[in-house]
Order: sequence, then structure tokens, then C-alpha cells
Amino acid sequence: MNDFGVAVEHLDGTVVLRPFGELDIATAPTLQAVLETVIDTHLAVVVDLSGVSFVDCGGLRPLRLAVNDSGRGVRSVRLFAARPAVERVLVAVGLQQPVAATRH
Repeated sequence: MNDFGVAVEHLDGTVVLRPFGELDIATAPTLQAVLETVIDTHLAVVVDLSGVSFVDCGGLRPLRLAVNDSGRGVRSVRLFAARPAVERVLVAVGLQQPVAATRH
């Protein structure tokens, strides 16, 4: 059984979501529900994926929707992945730039 959840923290107008566990087709609706709750009411949303141990294509859906919709209005959705395996998936699908490319 996958113990998946999303911790929510409010920091000066920014909401930080910290999902933990495996993000897959079975757990994606949980993240989607939390994103839908906060995305329209906050100017900035950060999704800290450092607690996510695994992500598959089904798990990427709520992240894609959030990032693609963040161009409307003034809100912004940023993704952060500390685990290399999760970062590789985000980079491969174009949701994040490689960390090495952003360091200069």
C-alpha cells in the first residue's frame, strides 16, 4: 500500500505543497484536489517534490495541468524536485530545466 499525502504550508502569500510517497495514477487525484483548492486563491504555489520517491506518467498529470494553467492571471506554479529520479522525469517531459543548466 502506498502512503501518499500532501502537506500544505502557507508562507507570506505563497503556498508550499509537499507531496510525499509515490505519485502515480492512483495517487494523482489526491494531489490534483489539493492543487485545485489552492491554485485559484494564491498568487504563488510551490510544489516541493523532495518527498516523492517515484513518479509515473499518471502522476504527472496534475503537475502538467498546474504548470500549464499558471500562465493565466498573476499566479505562478513552480516545481522543485530534490530526488534525481524525479527530476529526470520532470526534465524529460519539459516540466523542469536540468539543475546543471540553471547553475552558473
